[in-house]
Amino acid sequence: MDEDTILLYLELNLQDTLELLKNQKGKQKDGDFTAVEEALKLNAEELEGTITTYKDRRMARSMSRAIQDDAPALVVELAREAQAERDRAAAAVLAGDPGLMRRGSTADGHSDEWFGQSILCDELLPRS
Repeated sequence: MDEDTILLYLELNLQDTLELLKNQKGKQKDGDFTAVEEALKLNAEELEGTITTYKDRRMARSMSRAIQDDAPALVVELAREAQAERDRAAAAVLAGDPGLMRRGSTADGHSDEWFGQSILCDELLPRS
């Protein structure tokens, strides 16, 4: 069974459970719950949790696909940033002003460090 069918089944089951629970109300004093009402409440909570899990999984897969699809463009952009950094360093050397090149930052002033580790993969983008 595909995921959309499973989600539809779960959502319809939840609707039926909530309808049954609604029909049970009014037959007892306020605050008193029958075993059937308690079972229906627990079933509804379980169904809601399962639906949330399926939807979260779907979103995680979608995000993963987006990251994989964008990876080639990100690698190209990182290569451009690395080249801009090398160009800035060369310009600083030619100008005789080492203060022009701030070590550990890209041409646009952003750091190429993330939590203490370089985000540039040495295998993909060897540094000069």
